Amino acid sequence: MMWKPPMLRFLAQLVLLFAAAQSTAPGTRPPVAPTLQEAAFDVASIRPTEPTAPASHISNPPRRSSFTAVNVSLQDLMEVAYATPETRIVGGAEWTKFSRYDIQAKSGPELDQLLGSLPLDQARRIKQQMLVRLLANRFRLAVHPQETSMPVYLLVLDKNGSKLQPSDSKATGLRSGHGIISIQGGSDAFDVLTFELSWRLGRPVLNRSGLSGQYHIELTWSPDDNPSSSNTPAGPSIFTAIQEQLGLKLQPAKAPVPTLVIDHAEKASANP
Repeated sequence: MMWKPPMLRFLAQLVLLFAAAQSTAPGTRPPVAPTLQEAAFDVASIRPTEPTAPASHISNPPRRSSFTAVNVSLQDLMEVAYATPETRIVGGAEWTKFSRYDIQAKSGPELDQLLGSLPLDQARRIKQQMLVRLLANRFRLAVHPQETSMPVYLLVLDKNGSKLQPSDSKATGLRSGHGIISIQGGSDAFDVLTFELSWRLGRPVLNRSGLSGQYHIELTWSPDDNPSSSNTPAGPSIFTAIQEQLGLKLQPAKAPVPTLVIDHAEKASANP
């Protein structure tokens, strides 16, 4: 599975956790103010990414009508628009994962003023809807939500019990890198943990530990692609680290998972 830069992954996480808090299913949207239900970008430039393009990046300020993406795939964009991680997007041709695009979209100052006056959660929902409409218009994207049985990992308690420390912090702090996940508090640290593990393991991770709420989570391991060195002892695998450091373990299984199915998509042509 292609590794994504931390900023792009973290943006997708924020959208996913926000959507989970709103209890929405993939591909569905909560109601918004009638005057903004049809909000859309006035202009949008979509071009294939140049070979020398920088790393992937998305800028989607919730209270501004602008949207910028550099070196991203259609499925990257779907993650943000539908608040659905890549591991739960199924169907579609290979190009939806690997063809890269640069996008600049914006609307007028009137929409900026409206978005700026809204609560943050409502502004985020509207920006998601605007991106959904852009993908439908320029990529001819059509999708539907569906439960799909697929290989997963179940995150369960180890026989000796959890080693996690509760946290009283209400704000989620995340440090995520090569061989490290550090989570400080938050409304549900397990949402962040399972999201991060799903990226690295290439399949959905479902929390079946019975634990939820605010925790301080520190996980370090030796990634498979670490260069070998006789001077540095190899660290544990991610599976061993989860068991030894968190008191949890990953069990392979097959389970029904809420997914977003791509019914149709077309490559967006460059702007004239």
